[in-house]
Amino acid sequence: MCLKNDKHVLCEKPMATNAKDAKGMMLRAISCDLFLMQGVWSRFFPLYKKLSQFQKKGTLGEIRSVNVSFGFNDTEMIPRLHDPALAGGALLDIGIYCV
Repeated sequence: MCLKNDKHVLCEKPMATNAKDAKGMMLRAISCDLFLMQGVWSRFFPLYKKLSQFQKKGTLGEIRSVNVSFGFNDTEMIPRLHDPALAGGALLDIGIYCV
């Protein structure tokens, strides 16, 4: 809706729930010279920038595998978190942090 009304967009995750929708948003932004970005906070977290610098310099040695887990106690059983139609689920909601 924002792009259709010529507004720049900084969007919380997930920006779209499928590739077709994301591509449509991207093409609209490009054709209208609009800013479009998914605002994943961890992308800008200072520690990740430092780790990237270490990796590029070889400070960490050869990285052959990474083991990541992320979780939380869903004691409230928030329905949206479990409904893929509402962008819930392991990948769209919290899995992106591991990716």
